[in-house]
Amino acid sequence: MSENDRSQVDRREFLQAGATVAAASAMTLGAGSTSQAQEPAKSVLPTRKLGKTGVDVSILNVGTGGWRGNASAPLLLRTAYANGIRYFDTANAYGTEPAIAKFFGAVPEAKKDTFIVTKDKIKSVKQLIPLLDKRLEALQVDSVDAYFLHGLGDDHPELETCLEILKSKEFKETAEAIRKSGKAKFLGFSSHHKDRAAVIQAAAEGGVVDAIMLMYTPWL
Repeated sequence: MSENDRSQVDRREFLQAGATVAAASAMTLGAGSTSQAQEPAKSVLPTRKLGKTGVDVSILNVGTGGWRGNASAPLLLRTAYANGIRYFDTANAYGTEPAIAKFFGAVPEAKKDTFIVTKDKIKSVKQLIPLLDKRLEALQVDSVDAYFLHGLGDDHPELETCLEILKSKEFKETAEAIRKSGKAKFLGFSSHHKDRAAVIQAAAEGGVVDAIMLMYTPWL
């Protein structure tokens, strides 16, 4: 197993353990009243502007990467929302979009003031729009706040491939079409690429993406 593979396994185990602890805490907090857990927080978390979006989002977000198959996901989402978190991060690869859709169905007001990000791994820019449609269907929403290329470079280890995507005319035109359609307000990407400094520079030069999510692994 490569060092990168080990880091991904460690990350998943860490997230799954954290989700289990959070679920246990949420059950304790929500034992008194389920309806109380669904109410918006009385004191909202501090916010910061996200990238180039100009949108203020809560300084903490709910990342659902380690939640696949976790039966406590709806409770975790309710508890996070009740405590002021207004940014939910999901992806096709996480398998958690149905859980978020279920939560929005139970707490419809959360859909209005939560910043929603979902992601897809792509092999070509042509896949972006049809895959985005599938993400919206899974989330049962008409639009998301941001749509990210998931793990840019993970499936294209050649650095030049990543740089070409970010600076291509096709990517710019596709991003403009997505924004104009209203299906996603902003475009971005996440990356675990070993040369991600060059990837970030290419994104800056391309001027298309609004936000970037980078791997941060403090235990390595």
